[in-house]
Amino acid sequence: MMPTNTHPVQPAVDLIYGQYACRDLNPLGCSLAQSSDPTTLKHCAHCGFPDTLSVGTPIAGYKSTYEITAFIGARGMGRLYTAEALPDRAQVVLKEYLLPDRAFNQKERYERKQLFKHLAGLTLADGRRQDMRLILPADAWVQDAVGVGGAMVDRCYLVMEGAPPTLPSIGTYATNMGPLAGKLVMQILLQILQTLICLHEQKFRLPNGHVQQTLTHGNLNLDTVLMQVRSLSDSEGSLGTIPHLGERDVLIYLCDPALWEFIFKPPSTYLAPLTPADDLRAVGKLGMTLLRGDTTQAMPPPPAMDLAVPLERFLGRLRGVGAEFTSAAEARSALLRLGDAQVLQAPPNVALLGAATRSRRQDWLRGILQLAGGGLMLLLGFLGVRWWSELQDAMQTTQPLCCIADVAGIPEGDFAYTSHELGTWRYVLNQKKHVDGEPQTFHQLLKTRQPDLVLGHKAVPHLDVARQALRDEQYNFLVANLAQPFSLEFATRPFAYDGLAVFVAFIYAQRDNSLPNALDGTISLEQLGQLYTGEISNWSELGGPDMPVKLYLPNNPAAVEVFEQLVLQQPEAIQTFRQAQPRMASLPPLELLQQVLQDFEQDGIGAISFAPWSQVYGQCSVYPLALQQGNREAVQGMVLADGGDVTPATNLCEAKGSYVLAEQRFRSGAYPLSYPLGVIYVKNNKRPPIAQTFAEILQTTEAQTFLRQFGLIPLQPLPPSPTNTAPSQLFE
Repeated sequence: MMPTNTHPVQPAVDLIYGQYACRDLNPLGCSLAQSSDPTTLKHCAHCGFPDTLSVGTPIAGYKSTYEITAFIGARGMGRLYTAEALPDRAQVVLKEYLLPDRAFNQKERYERKQLFKHLAGLTLADGRRQDMRLILPADAWVQDAVGVGGAMVDRCYLVMEGAPPTLPSIGTYATNMGPLAGKLVMQILLQILQTLICLHEQKFRLPNGHVQQTLTHGNLNLDTVLMQVRSLSDSEGSLGTIPHLGERDVLIYLCDPALWEFIFKPPSTYLAPLTPADDLRAVGKLGMTLLRGDTTQAMPPPPAMDLAVPLERFLGRLRGVGAEFTSAAEARSALLRLGDAQVLQAPPNVALLGAATRSRRQDWLRGILQLAGGGLMLLLGFLGVRWWSELQDAMQTTQPLCCIADVAGIPEGDFAYTSHELGTWRYVLNQKKHVDGEPQTFHQLLKTRQPDLVLGHKAVPHLDVARQALRDEQYNFLVANLAQPFSLEFATRPFAYDGLAVFVAFIYAQRDNSLPNALDGTISLEQLGQLYTGEISNWSELGGPDMPVKLYLPNNPAAVEVFEQLVLQQPEAIQTFRQAQPRMASLPPLELLQQVLQDFEQDGIGAISFAPWSQVYGQCSVYPLALQQGNREAVQGMVLADGGDVTPATNLCEAKGSYVLAEQRFRSGAYPLSYPLGVIYVKNNKRPPIAQTFAEILQTTEAQTFLRQFGLIPLQPLPPSPTNTAPSQLFE
């Protein structure tokens, strides 16, 4: 029997039905779309989206008729309900997928229903029954179009038996508990990899009769990995004790594989072909998320823990850093032998933000077909689908375009976008750089190369104002850092990196008595937090001279918010910091640097501040400190051009041109206070794709070169080219 008290399901991660103006921005789980009449399918009075199935609604499947007993919530591309199979009243979980006519035309609905019939379900090809901990349907069927308030809605259903489908996801634990203990994360990963070994290495029979060797889950995320706590009393099994569970205390189940889940992606969605290697990368991402306790994608620094270093190296290999694992079996064996350093060889700068994102664009159907392999040729013939001839193109990786002028399909019209008036992007736009023999702004460079691009910019005082302006269509998109989370209604496209530099005064002639020398050029994030919350008020408490501490802030609210998220982290520390802010001067970049130096020279006060690297690099009046995170080695944001270390013994004024930003440390996340910048826009395919086009322009090699000149760090290492600017020319 299934438990009657089921856990709430996490909301769908994408705004997948943008054609419906849902008040909750999630039509699948919207509280307004709740039908009360079990005899009639209705629609939401606010946006017109189909209602949820009401209690008592009978649904006729292939194997039985099912009566709805409760709506659980939305997960992924569908809705979950508890139900009873008639006539014996066995408890099951039913998942409902919708194909409403505002989102799919008649042909698209037909094709997806046919695919669902042929792909929704798996059995071992040899007929054996094996507990793979993959939740599979016991029944699946299609319900043809039913009128809903004058509209047509096709529905597809899966029925799953037993308790696992109602279990909470690992995202629930990460959200409630923060970082999980390293040993518990290991046990979760071991069980996930065990299921993937079964999927990747055994033969399966699909509902259409085809036998397929090697299947990819393709949809591993915080909501599709479920966790059951076992062998504990209710009090012992509470969320408060989860990080201390042992290896025998949890069972992990996977659900919602892409094979049928992605059938219901919107027609405009592009999917890259999926392989077992993609599953391993997804496991690496999940593992890092659990170690950090971060479900916002804001990328805070991971906590210090006993297994953090070797486990993170292992996760780096899963994500493609260094020698990748060739199979789930190899990865699981390595994880079992985690204590053996020879097994976990990896570069010292393990990528915490993941390997380079692949920008392969692919039609939704081609991605699904790649999941199941060439055995679907007969199905394609049955459907008469026109895309097979294009499938080989999808196997190729699309490299960034060379030049801004190469970007095609510039939308016609006048468009406007926004950014924070004191943020990094506004700082970039206010600069001029010598390009083509004359000083030009970044907008001028774009206009010269893309005359058809008509794009205006206006800064706003607060990001909350910008978000609302995007919703109201006052602006087409926003450019901001992606360290702060954005709600599910927004999509983001990264195009460069920046980070926070933490600095103190620096006079090379007095370096022996300077703060950088006394601190050995380093400060930990913990010490930095103690300074800004008032726990430390004299540098002698950190091993420095008997000198009072004076705190400054940049007049950049976005940078301050990043500092709160990546350094302070805890609500109590953030609140203390905010209460103390009126006592800290907030200054523009140039004044900030001058004031920190002046305090040391004239008053003997050890001032400290932080600001984006894009606004600090290239000066020599202050010294950017290397940052230590947990028990790791400190990481400096700069490096000598010959590969040597920048230290307090480096004359930053006379050595200009001999040191550069350590770009790979920002891209990989090795530098703790790095973060991406991105284009943010509302997910609504009815709007012109100017945001996506602008992001594509910024990602070209030419634009990346210009962005580097303006102080930002390119997404990828730039290839050697005569157009690349030498390090000594990057800042004027």
